[in-house]
Amino acid sequence: MLQKYERDALYDANGRQLPGKLASDYRKKGAVKPEDLTNDGVTYVEPFVGVNREHDMELAHKHFSRLMGV
Repeated sequence: MLQKYERDALYDANGRQLPGKLASDYRKKGAVKPEDLTNDGVTYVEPFVGVNREHDMELAHKHFSRLMGV
């Protein structure tokens, strides 16, 4: 279940997670006007990206393994 939340999450150019409703609307409509990307006084900035933590951890493991000479 937690993996689904990770896959559904979108983050803006400043690293802030979009609230669920905003992310859902964005997925349905695509690009929208900046005023439509404001929630509780916070304006989220495109581009929006998801995360792949498994891939990130694999890259980190390879990097640090090389540094350690393993």
